[in-house]
Amino acid sequence: MNYIDPIEIKELRKTEHERRIGRTEGGDDIMSQLGTVVQQYVGLASNPDVHTMEKPPTIIGISKREHPYQGESWLMSRPLRPSWIRRRSELVFTIPGCTREFVAGEEEMGTWHSFYAESYCYAVSNLKLKKDGRMIKQLPQGELENLFAEVDFEDFKFDPEGSIGSLAKSNEFHGDNIREVRFEDLCFCINCECLILQDDVSEGFCGECGCSNPEHPAYEDVRDFNNIFDEYF
Repeated sequence: MNYIDPIEIKELRKTEHERRIGRTEGGDDIMSQLGTVVQQYVGLASNPDVHTMEKPPTIIGISKREHPYQGESWLMSRPLRPSWIRRRSELVFTIPGCTREFVAGEEEMGTWHSFYAESYCYAVSNLKLKKDGRMIKQLPQGELENLFAEVDFEDFKFDPEGSIGSLAKSNEFHGDNIREVRFEDLCFCINCECLILQDDVSEGFCGECGCSNPEHPAYEDVRDFNNIFDEYF
């Protein structure tokens, strides 16, 4: 887990741009911005040890924010699988918004399949640090904001319906109908960025925003765009 630097992500989201996702039967290009924000690098909230630098782990960003209706809420970002970790001062390029001492990154630029996403997820707060067993929600704010540590995902349980970041609000919303699943049963919708069930993707429907292609905006050269506005908006 790596605590998200909001300034770094704000700069990352400025890379959003239009790309061609297909062409109509009339020959007009169909453009979309979905999936164009791709995270290739991330600043680490604290300094890694030698073992971590030699064998970079999968990195998942987390943060705690105030939600207008849910109150104190937790968020989780789409996993980044870096191939290296280096000091920022050693890089021959700059990462907009990044001020942290160490950076993890991919060797090659990812595609729109690696789009950046953040979803509200109350399960984050209950994950335990492997080094001392404390839950993330038990960490003081100062320690939380400098968190880059291994966590135990065995306790990850989340009901994605409603995209809720507060456990109390989740209990209030779901009541006895809560249906929690493990992290490997979830993925991020490319349209609304919410965590959704893998089964929703296979069925071609996002239960949160209703888009018909939760994992991609469209295949190249697809000819059937009857639901194009439903898909994107």
